Amino acid sequence: MINWHRFLMTERDPEQSGLVTIFHPWESGLDDSPIWDEPLSRIVTSKGDLPQFERLDVVAVEGASDTIPTDEEYNKFIYLIELMKKYDYNQEEMYKNFPFKVKDIIFSIILYEANKYLLKITEILDKDINKDTTNYKQHKDDINEWLKITENNFHKYFLPSESESDTSELRLYYDFDLVTNKWIKKKTISSLMPIFGGILSREEVDIIVKWIKRAYHSEEGIRINEPLLPSTGLKVDYFKEVTYWRGPVWVNVNWMFRLGLLKYGYEREAEIIRDGIFELVQKHGIREYYDPFTGRGLGGKDFSWTAALVIDMIKNNPYINIEKDK
Repeated sequence: MINWHRFLMTERDPEQSGLVTIFHPWESGLDDSPIWDEPLSRIVTSKGDLPQFERLDVVAVEGASDTIPTDEEYNKFIYLIELMKKYDYNQEEMYKNFPFKVKDIIFSIILYEANKYLLKITEILDKDINKDTTNYKQHKDDINEWLKITENNFHKYFLPSESESDTSELRLYYDFDLVTNKWIKKKTISSLMPIFGGILSREEVDIIVKWIKRAYHSEEGIRINEPLLPSTGLKVDYFKEVTYWRGPVWVNVNWMFRLGLLKYGYEREAEIIRDGIFELVQKHGIREYYDPFTGRGLGGKDFSWTAALVIDMIKNNPYINIEKDK
């Protein structure tokens, strides 16, 4: 495990920023997010660049093509994989020339959180297991250094300066395109995810919570089905309520946001999100994602991570009211 983290903190971060560079939208987990529109627009493919393949995601959603990435997007996804093969996955060479190269908020904040847990595991092993072949002290020193450089550089890479910010109401966090050296200013769920790692100041989190209450729950009569976060802003021109990461509600990022709220003492707000998720799955099933207005289940059915996270919130929630939720 530590070698995997070391790879991400070195070969995927030669800048020594403590933040991860991705070479493919799939690495982010947000496959067709509007964040990738501009980086992907620079990529031109032809039939000769692509192998023959069948889109099994179309089968999984029973032909509901409006809920998943377009063929044009998917062709570019496959092209990037084929390009990686041509580089023989040489990270150093890819870093020099790859056409898609982005410092990603969600990947970076998940790794930051994972490094905290890796540090705890290392401390336990160092205390309870005496192995001459393993230098746990060195591992702990390395992980502490990774955490430190992430904390020192997170705002620098992901928060535009006030002169670069596009709103006076809330300075949002944005992925950073290393090809153009510019922030990708798309209002998506990624902009709110730094709360998950506890890397923000209390003042920053207070502003985010106030903004969410107004922007998603009462803005000009626009109201989502449950008090959950959609995958993009509701009023942006790239919002599509049923299309993958372009508008629908996903349980996984709401679960992450809820944990972030708990870290900052927002227990009531966290409980509201938890209850919203419970009501969503009770009404519309264990689905991959959901229409933010109607709650209709979309994408894959009987989706495992939705089920797993619901179970987690039932079993690992100090605020759950068992009688109320029977």
